[in-house]
Amino acid sequence: NMVKLDYSQILNYDETKFWNNLTNFKELPKNLPRQLQKIEILEENDNETILEIIIFVRSIIKKEFAIKLKVLKKSEKEIFLEVLDGFAKGTKSTVSTSLQDNKIICQINTEIKFNLKTMILIPIVKKEYEGILIKFFRNMEKGIVE
Repeated sequence: NMVKLDYSQILNYDETKFWNNLTNFKELPKNLPRQLQKIEILEENDNETILEIIIFVRSIIKKEFAIKLKVLKKSEKEIFLEVLDGFAKGTKSTVSTSLQDNKIICQINTEIKFNLKTMILIPIVKKEYEGILIKFFRNMEKGIVE
């Protein structure tokens, strides 16, 4: 069972700084300190990184989840993410940037995979998805601009 969610954000700062921040995995929790408890790099080579991420969810349920995430750098302006293990295993996401009307747009396209046990969370995830991304981008921008 897949749910497609899309989000786009105009970047008001340097595109290279955005990518440097996004791929600096150890520092990512600073952008979502309440949700991203810990990120550990399990494997790393040229274009592929495997991460273990501890996520804390505080909406209706208060629960910590561990997921294993593959990050594949497809180009200087695109990465592909796939949840290899844990909650939402099989979820895929693409993060890319492009120039539109002299503005740098970051596009995030996600297909979240739910199983029978997690299907009940679909409405919560849909509601939280955009809010979390807005907060993430706002915190990242603060860190870049300062």
